[in-house]
Amino acid sequence: MEKNGQIERHRSLAPSGEVPEWRPLLLMIPLRLGLTSMNNCYLPAIQKFFELPQCVGIIGGKPNLAHYFIGIAGSKLFYLDPHYCRPKTSKVFAEKSQDSGADQVFSDLEDAEPLPSQTSDVYTKMDDSTYHCQMMQWMEFESIDPSLALALFCETREDFESLCEELQKTTLPSSTPPMFEFLEKRPKYLPKFEPYTGVSLKIEMKEFDDIGAANVKIDDDFEVLDVKEEEED
Repeated sequence: MEKNGQIERHRSLAPSGEVPEWRPLLLMIPLRLGLTSMNNCYLPAIQKFFELPQCVGIIGGKPNLAHYFIGIAGSKLFYLDPHYCRPKTSKVFAEKSQDSGADQVFSDLEDAEPLPSQTSDVYTKMDDSTYHCQMMQWMEFESIDPSLALALFCETREDFESLCEELQKTTLPSSTPPMFEFLEKRPKYLPKFEPYTGVSLKIEMKEFDDIGAANVKIDDDFEVLDVKEEEED
């Protein structure tokens, strides 16, 4: 994406004659696919979206209950709950396989080395059952909040060019109207693009001295604990 807002797929050679360096791109596309609920006309496009090699999922869910959607079957979207965390392990023993495909992935899991104990680095067998879902979690398409974000990852320039072609060829035409518009140049009716350069104001912490200590109790589904020392009897 250039500073003037124009997508440039085939960038010209640099003055030195070398192709400019490509940096891996994680692209997030925020959308609202309905007023108060998901519009069913977008279901075919979402199904096509998950077929893209560059697709890395969808961020969405319900108000105050976000999920990470990783796949779809019919109208059911499968997700992981990012709010359930487990402690990390100190080392990784299984080497990343160069082969792709579900069969190879499961083969690697069967041959993986035991996880280390959480209390030492000794190669001991550790129960990792809590690191996996006990059952598949899913939501119906129509139950998802219409505000979501599509996530795409392009590791190389070729990945990005392929993504641009597939979006215009299969994904976007799958629904009427399309989920979003794909344009080569910035529309003339939009104001001139000005890249954000940040603010030059310097914030001094002393400006917040009069705020006092936080004393927030409960706000909707979020709770902030107000820790106070207990008075001795």
